[in-house]
Amino acid sequence: MKYNLSLLFFILSFGCPLKAKMSVDLVNDTQGVALGGYDVVAYFKSQKAVKGLKKWSSVYQNHQYYFSSKENQELFDKDPSSYVPIYGGWCSWAVSYGKIGVPVDYNEFFIKKDSSGKERLFLFFTGTLRKWEKENHREQLKKADKTWEKSEKTF
Repeated sequence: MKYNLSLLFFILSFGCPLKAKMSVDLVNDTQGVALGGYDVVAYFKSQKAVKGLKKWSSVYQNHQYYFSSKENQELFDKDPSSYVPIYGGWCSWAVSYGKIGVPVDYNEFFIKKDSSGKERLFLFFTGTLRKWEKENHREQLKKADKTWEKSEKTF
């Protein structure tokens, strides 16, 4: 635990580079696959992180998503904006402190309403989920939304 927090503060202290072009469709995308290949629909249906497979994939806003079943892929294709994570899949807690690009532990998540009242997937760096829950959720949302909006205008 101490190591994880130290690593987080190390990452945050140097800042995380923003991608050259930032927009609301920016996602935590490694090796051409969004969210490390985790199935975003499974978070909502199973309340757990489930790895997807390449054979069930869809592209949304230039990012490829993997799914653990054909059914999940079809649900995503009908309404992708309902499943993509808030803040591009970057650590929500870090975004609330002005840092975009902090990687996440795909098992550290919750689904809650965003500031508009829509159910959204929030992802977190190891240990920061508990920090978010201890802090004022509405205030954290306001701060994160402000950071995200500002980054869209900057890039």
